[in-house]
Amino acid sequence: MPLRWIFFDATNTLFGVRSSVGEQYADTIFKLFRIQLPPSSINRHFKFHWKDLNNVKPNFGIASGNTAKEWWHQLVTRTLVDSGLQSQSKIDTAFEQLWNNFQNPPSWSVYPDVEPTLMKLKEKQLPLGVISNFDQRLDDLLIQLKLHHYFDKIITCVTAGCAKPDVGIFHYALQDLPDIPAHQCAYVGDSLELDYYPAANAGMIPYLVQRQSNLKLSTPPDGNNDITNIRILTSLADILSYIE
Repeated sequence: MPLRWIFFDATNTLFGVRSSVGEQYADTIFKLFRIQLPPSSINRHFKFHWKDLNNVKPNFGIASGNTAKEWWHQLVTRTLVDSGLQSQSKIDTAFEQLWNNFQNPPSWSVYPDVEPTLMKLKEKQLPLGVISNFDQRLDDLLIQLKLHHYFDKIITCVTAGCAKPDVGIFHYALQDLPDIPAHQCAYVGDSLELDYYPAANAGMIPYLVQRQSNLKLSTPPDGNNDITNIRILTSLADILSYIE
């Protein structure tokens, strides 16, 4: 059966953080206060608290009454305190700057294979969408990155009310496509755990974009050890071979 819709993850699939979170945070802190924090320390603490806060308050804590911005403020505060910045007033000032920075293009880099691939897919009149765990800033960011016009549907975990790997976000994206079965919809993402397996469980055809060759395949959540049939794209342009 031919593909009738193609959905994409956003972060690390269409675009990635420029340099690193640690370097951008450290640069902002230095510009504001002339205080030097090690980017490697920021990266380490950010990774730890990102995982911890996602476990305690998944989907930006919306079910707990948080807004995405409040959730991010907690994450940035914990990260910067553990990285050596103790002043809450300075953290608050830095947070507002970082919140604004990460909704603008200089903080991100669109992968070079993205726009040429999206152009060719639109030439084939295929409807395209985004299913992402990004917050409400995604629409504006995609506009500024000059990618928004390629997409017919943009779904974030905030609007869906659930975040990947919950299959509910995929069902949410498909619910108003009543005449198109899930198995005629593809989903392209960079994570086995968050993208590939849950999209497959939702009935979609998943593809894993892996632009580097050091992929470490993990065991599927259902315990099935057969991971030899993963559909891997070494470039986003590889998706074109599946529709021609």
